[in-house]
This record gives sequence, structure tokens and C-alpha cells, in this order.
Amino acid sequence: MRNDREEATETLSPPDASHNPDPEESPEEERDSLWKDGIQAAFRSFLEYHYPYLAERVAWERRIHFLEQEQRPRRSRGSRKRRYVDLVARVYEIGEDGREGLLHLEVQGQRINQYERQVHWYRADLVARHKKPVTSAVLQTDSSPTWRVADFVESFLGVRIEEPVVVMKLRDWEHRMAEVEASASVWAVIHLAFLTTLPAGRRRAAAADEALWQVKVRLTRRLMAHDLPGSTFEALYKLLDSYLRLPEAEEHQYRAELARLEEAQTMAYLTGIERLALRRGREEGRQEGRQEGRQEGQAQGLREAVLANLEARFGAVPPTAAELLGGVRQVEGLYQLVRATWSAADAEAFLREVKRLGDPPANGAASNGARG
Repeated sequence: MRNDREEATETLSPPDASHNPDPEESPEEERDSLWKDGIQAAFRSFLEYHYPYLAERVAWERRIHFLEQEQRPRRSRGSRKRRYVDLVARVYEIGEDGREGLLHLEVQGQRINQYERQVHWYRADLVARHKKPVTSAVLQTDSSPTWRVADFVESFLGVRIEEPVVVMKLRDWEHRMAEVEASASVWAVIHLAFLTTLPAGRRRAAAADEALWQVKVRLTRRLMAHDLPGSTFEALYKLLDSYLRLPEAEEHQYRAELARLEEAQTMAYLTGIERLALRRGREEGRQEGRQEGRQEGQAQGLREAVLANLEARFGAVPPTAAELLGGVRQVEGLYQLVRATWSAADAEAFLREVKRLGDPPANGAASNGARG
């Protein structure tokens, strides 16, 4: 049985390499984009968890192809906001005929009036352009307790048109969290992260005397236990993190707890505190308005992330760490140091890595001090 590990990669890219949110994008639109990244990274398990009826009918031994042209962002007429087009996969149906068709997936996190008509237009456009059968499915990630996407129905001149849509609404499981907890699917982890953000989920955590950062630790460990390929883990972690973003103080507690876990040593990617530091760095760079300003802002954000991780792991930052970090100019070298904060055996081993990547003392922080 094929699984989502088939495209495993050992080298991880910085998070922003795969998703660079538009500054005009709302948090809901950004999360919809993260959902689509995660779906592509773990497509089969996504379909098996959310739409088992469809998953049973896909010929998984045949190649699945995502239509990139359908995923390009486009601007709505009269609007400056970006709107992401459908996620469309070319799949084959099981059986002797093995027909080729399109599976059109929509992730919808906001309530929209007459949304059924919008899905109908998307499907009609796909049929017209590709001349293939199309099945549409909607994943409702909105928090509304009442809104549900229905089948598209329209009558004209006595003729009734009815177009069914397969729908899964995450909130429908709000009072069935025990069933979600019992699921072995990696997507149950994301579902639990979503449910935790709802009032019932927060009450459940409070009743169990579990702080939000502790919930995040538990779900992160559960995600890691699936032993996913690096790129798949990163895509799903970003989605989990988007639901469980913590205040900075709780984020420190979260990272400190991960540092005490043996498996946390394998987490060679940027998350949590690193993301906050990188965001500050990017803003500083944008204000400079120059390429060198952006690079220096990003570099400074990474230096802050390194210092925060050292404090979380070793309790105290070596006095020479900040000075030595100033000698590391290349962003890629700083990315390596962020990863090294979780793999180094002790602070001294980490400092040796900094010295290896930094500029020679004569050209680095020491010479800057001499000029002062």
C-alpha cells in the first residue's frame, strides 16, 4: 500500500520558500493556502481521512498529477485581494475502464453567500476547458456552527439542475473529539488543532488542566511520531502552527519543553520563535527598501532566533555568543546555526560551529570594536 513517504527529502527549505503570504492576504486566506500545501504533500492520507468514499474509488497505483495552472493566484475583478483558484488533481478511477478525470477540492474557511453557485462555476469552467469528468469536494474549515455548503440546485423554464458536492465540515466533530483522538491518521492531528481553537476544545483542555502550549507540545509529538518525509512534515506542521499560535511567553515554554524531548533533536526546520524573529527581520528589511536592508533584517531575525533557542536549551546564553553571531553574515549560514541549536550536544559545541561559519576575527566583530 502506497503512503505519503514516497517523495521523501532529507534537506529542508526555510518555511518561506514554499509559501510567501501576500501582504494583502487575510489570515483566513493564508490558512487556506497552507491547507492546500498540506493536501498536496499528503494527498492520499488527506482523502482517506476526510473523504473515504472518494479515496476508495481512486486508482492509487496510477500517477496523481496536480494541475499547476489551476493553482495560480488571480485577482478578483474590482478587488485588490488575491484569491487562490481551486486545487485540482488529475486522477484515475478504479475498474476496468480506469477513466481519467479531475478531483476539484475547495478549502473554505469563511462563510460566503451563494457559495454553492461559486463552486458550480468552478466546476463548469473545468469541464469546459479540460473536457473531462469533474467531482467537486469542499472542506469547510470555518468556525460557524450553522453554515453548511449544500448541493447546487437551480430551476429555469421548468427544468431543474442539481449538482451534488461532497462536503466535510471540521466543526461537525466538535463534540466527538474522542473519536478524532482515536484516529491513527496524521490528519487527525490537524483536525484536533482546529477543534482546540473552538470554545468546546478550550473548555476540554481547561478541564484536563492542560495549557494551550501543552496541547501544542502533545500534538507536535504526535505529528512527529508519523515519521513523515521532511517536506511533508514541514507543510503539516505549518498548518498545525497556524491554529495554535501562542503568545511569545508561552511559545518559549513550548520550545523549552520540546528541547527536553529526545525526538526534538531531529527537528531541523524553523518554527515558532524563529518565525516571529524572521517576521521582525523582514519588516525591518522592508522599511529599508533596499535588497541589502532586507537581507540584513532577515539575518538579524535569525540571530535573535539562535539566541532564543540557546536560552531554551541551555538555560543561559554564553556571553560570547552574540558577538560571534555578528560575524556570521550569510543567511544560509545562520539557517544552519538555527538547526545547530537543537542538535549541538552543549553550548561549547555550538560555539565551535559558530566559529566555523563566521568571519575571521580580524574582519569580524573584534575589528568593528577596534574601529569604535
